[in-house]
Amino acid sequence: MSPLRRRKLLKLFHVTDVDGNGVIELADYRRVLEFLSQRRGWGPDHPDYQRLEAMLAKNWESLQSTADINGDGMVTQAEWLTTWEQFYQQLPDSDTVPGWFEQFARALFEALDIDSDGRICKTDYQTFLEAHGLEENVDAVFARLDLNGDGHVSWDEALQLAAEFHLGDDPAAPGCWLYGELTT
Repeated sequence: MSPLRRRKLLKLFHVTDVDGNGVIELADYRRVLEFLSQRRGWGPDHPDYQRLEAMLAKNWESLQSTADINGDGMVTQAEWLTTWEQFYQQLPDSDTVPGWFEQFARALFEALDIDSDGRICKTDYQTFLEAHGLEENVDAVFARLDLNGDGHVSWDEALQLAAEFHLGDDPAAPGCWLYGELTT
């Protein structure tokens, strides 16, 4: 694994480990759900709450079944890196984005599109960062992510950014900033 990919994966690990206890667990996903639903005024009976809850549960179940190597209900940093290393080894040696990746990117896009208007604005992005306990210079980071400078990140832009972050090795790619500045 390249040093850049490792840095990006460590950043993503820390983003996903919302409570900062050194492991990713269901509680991290629940914290995001509670933060976002409280911010939006959704109760458990609200359809958007239920949609987000189902999406986060599915994401957790997928991560746990893939990366929780010892089956203890938590994903450690070592398990995380091992799982991603195995993933990268299975990628084709081409620039083609795997078919399933678009579904992954769509789920990420929907999680970032807090107001569900089909595009990500700076407020959506800031709320996403806050839900994960991240303090970033939102103006500077969002300016890198808004590829065409129209004040929003479209689905096409989001797919490119997700591919650059998760699949790319170009340190200058805007997608490296998807989860904030790479300091890890």
